[in-house]
Amino acid sequence: MRGTVSVFRVPTDAELPAETGQVVLNNVHLGTRRPWDTAQRNPVPPLGLGHPWLVVEDAHVNVLGVLRHLHQQMRSGDYLIVEDSAIKGEALVRFLAETRDAYRLDTHYADFFGRNATAARDSIFRRA
Repeated sequence: MRGTVSVFRVPTDAELPAETGQVVLNNVHLGTRRPWDTAQRNPVPPLGLGHPWLVVEDAHVNVLGVLRHLHQQMRSGDYLIVEDSAIKGEALVRFLAETRDAYRLDTHYADFFGRNATAARDSIFRRA
């Protein structure tokens, strides 16, 4: 892949302020942080960065809403990794059904260390 890749990570519950659904979108490449209140189902703040993106979802808060809003800004060639997918199965299945053929499982990366050897079991996707 050539050029700059923007990397975003939606933090885990342990990294969230207590009793809120607020997460911070960390842009690893630029070192910026942007608050996003997922509990209120607010849209993703405009990120304003070029693609391709590598998005790691690990929020455990309003997972379906997080995936829906990220989907609105993701483009072909972007990657979406859903951490702890074993416990987010229902939300993930519903999201993939809603977005139909928008995402393809990338088995090269999903099974890089062995079949389903990571917390992102069958959930490393490339936007079609």
